[in-house]
Amino acid sequence: MTGYHVANLLLHGLAACLFAVAIRSLWSLGSAESPSWPVGADWAAAFLFAIHPVCVESVAWVSEQKNTLSLVFYLSAAITYVRFRTTARWRWYWIAFVFFVLALGSKTVTATLPAALLVLLWWRRGRVGFRDDILPLVPWFAVGIAAGLTTAWVEKHFIGATGASFELPVANRFLLAARVIWHYLKTVLWPHDLMFFYPLWNAGRAGAIEWVSIMGVTVLTVVLWLFRSRVRGVMAAWLVFVGGLFPALGFFNVYPFQFSFVADHFQYLPNLAVFACLGYGIAVCIQRSRTLTLAFFALVSMTLVVISRSQASRYVDNETLSRATIALNPSGSEAHDILGAALRSQSRYQEAMEEFRTSIRLNPNGAYAHLALGIELAKQPATKVEAIEEMRRAVEIRPGYADAHNNLGLELQTQGDLAGAKREFEAAIQYNPASAEAHLSLGQLYLNQPNGIEQAKSEFEAAIKVRPYFAPAHAQLANLLVRSGELGEAITHFRVAVQADPDVTWVHRNLAMALAQVPGGMPQAIEEGKMAVRLDPQNAESHNALAILFAQSGDFTKARAEWLEALRLKPDYESARRNLARLQQTTP
Repeated sequence: MTGYHVANLLLHGLAACLFAVAIRSLWSLGSAESPSWPVGADWAAAFLFAIHPVCVESVAWVSEQKNTLSLVFYLSAAITYVRFRTTARWRWYWIAFVFFVLALGSKTVTATLPAALLVLLWWRRGRVGFRDDILPLVPWFAVGIAAGLTTAWVEKHFIGATGASFELPVANRFLLAARVIWHYLKTVLWPHDLMFFYPLWNAGRAGAIEWVSIMGVTVLTVVLWLFRSRVRGVMAAWLVFVGGLFPALGFFNVYPFQFSFVADHFQYLPNLAVFACLGYGIAVCIQRSRTLTLAFFALVSMTLVVISRSQASRYVDNETLSRATIALNPSGSEAHDILGAALRSQSRYQEAMEEFRTSIRLNPNGAYAHLALGIELAKQPATKVEAIEEMRRAVEIRPGYADAHNNLGLELQTQGDLAGAKREFEAAIQYNPASAEAHLSLGQLYLNQPNGIEQAKSEFEAAIKVRPYFAPAHAQLANLLVRSGELGEAITHFRVAVQADPDVTWVHRNLAMALAQVPGGMPQAIEEGKMAVRLDPQNAESHNALAILFAQSGDFTKARAEWLEALRLKPDYESARRNLARLQQTTP
């Protein structure tokens, strides 16, 4: 994990440097009568961006590496495009376009770049022409819109951005967007009580906060536009800030909106516009009152560093992060979900169940909490019925929840309801054809049905197709291939399985038995058998298998020792008893 954190820090630092270079390069687009360049404005803005607490989530949270990486490509594209505009060399245009595509591939919120470039060209030149300004960016808009629509479709059909919580009237979305804008502006200017999950607003109502927010956005935009000849830079920054936030304002459904309509990582890129304004203001103030401004800037910087350090300490692990979030937002269910998962990974199952129950109490429609609680309840025979009820509730809340269908199917299978289990596995595959677990579950169900071998094989192959290194599917397919006499292909799949997950005892054991049937494979077979015993010395089946291999290789002394150990571990192990008796009858 350390490597990911170091990479994120380096990317964030590189983005800060590129931000300063981008500001300086954009200034070069101005006309001869443009005001002189304020010394230090670029690096002041970059420094604020580098140390600001609101950026901590994007840098400290490893899964947001897409934020830092995409911003590096975003700024590289902007800098290179400005180079194209100043040199008129198309080589720079295509390099910039490649950077833009790479940014989109990292995170599609960067699709706002061509619009931002037009706004910035207007800022520096006071006008935007079709032939010189808009036309070159048409391909950029086309690619960006396509990427954005694709992401929206994936969010809806695969990630789960559907349901009652996403069904908002258009008017409410505008009200929500205004409130989101003010939230993000406030967290930049006053980074107090930053948290991983903010309270979920009731977007279905139009309260005083929403109306004041939309009036504020409207009035500020109109005033800036009316006085654009004097504050064109501020107007441009406002447009870039709001435009950069557009994908996260609530007009498009994204999965995190069921938890909160705002998150610090959504503003990582748009905040550049605010930092640019602040950097410019600091540089101008330094020119007028150097000592006082530098002292104030130093005090603000130290405060931001202290807050950022405190924020970063929350990202040590999931338990620390979720407990810190619960302290700030006790009514949010999501942090309890994360804490429950963290406790479960530490084998603190009772504590985990309490967290899942708390999550359900706070949010009865939380499908994940119902499923997670069901999985824990299923571990005890006395609570199997309750477990199935929780899983059914999860699929009722979120019909397209493939994991819930798969786990419900597994529990129904243990209860003997094979028809119900089959329906759930098929539903999981229908909603998520890339669910390797569901294909595996359905394949294992077919194994126990008459004439189901070919169907089972087909499902195991489907699981491997969607997840090439899915160890359980390779192992199950290998078992079928052994039964049909295809030893070479079976051994290949067994080897992939042990490479992908080397700690599964029975896979090493079955690989050993397959290798023993291949000419010249006995030495490798014995090594695999020994590995199975080393992984689980208390497993009688592994000792029995290794004894068979020793006996086949002619080492009867070791074979006898392994069978005796198998019987010590499992006195009623009839297969080992028969094998040992046969050995004693046929050898001295």
